Amino acid sequence: NYLYVKDGEINISNNGAKAWELTDALLNDNTSGMVKITDDGNRIFYPDRNAIYYKNPNDQKGEATKVASDIYSYDIDAGGNNVLYKTNGGDLYKYSVSADDKSKVGSNVSYYECSEDLSKIAFLTTDKVLYVKLGEDDKVKVDSDVTSWYVSDDYNTFVYIKENSLYKKTVSNDEKEKIATDVNSIENVYFDGGVKLYYKKKVENTINYWDVVTDDLADSDAKMTEPVSPEYPEYPT
Repeated sequence: NYLYVKDGEINISNNGAKAWELTDALLNDNTSGMVKITDDGNRIFYPDRNAIYYKNPNDQKGEATKVASDIYSYDIDAGGNNVLYKTNGGDLYKYSVSADDKSKVGSNVSYYECSEDLSKIAFLTTDKVLYVKLGEDDKVKVDSDVTSWYVSDDYNTFVYIKENSLYKKTVSNDEKEKIATDVNSIENVYFDGGVKLYYKKKVENTINYWDVVTDDLADSDAKMTEPVSPEYPEYPT
């Protein structure tokens, strides 16, 4: 299958056959370009009419099924059986294609990450609370006041900044460790065989102005003598 945009709509060409329009109102959609295809190529998800739809790209006459409207971003699993999406209003949902049903994962979500099969989800809310949801279990609060974070592939270990301090937390045993204070940013984290990370600390230096400025007249100025006011003549009264 070949996909391309023509006259403002997504077109599909199957094995060199005549192309046909997949969308009806792509140009009026703020999710333009959010096209995802399953690994087997039998299901395509695409934006149209301010919503996300899916259908079989090999069946031109087949009906499309609507997932949801007002979607800001979304992910699918390999088979296209589940969809994780965030609305423009910040609500995070998980949608089951087979059941044609959705379940709410979180509200006021600013950013999320998920595993490829969508079974593991971590997200940060607009009020800086970090959560993790594993499988069908309820979401678990990792910490609050989080400004930057990384998560391991198994979604069990988090490294994050809270109130300018760097922490590592293991969700399974609720073990939290402070690594450093006065941290400016996390540069990178590696979780292979443990945790290896790089971060920047805040450094405040007080520098005297004269330590960084070169006075090229200092020598000549040192040889100068202070001028003396002249004695004025006395005038008769």
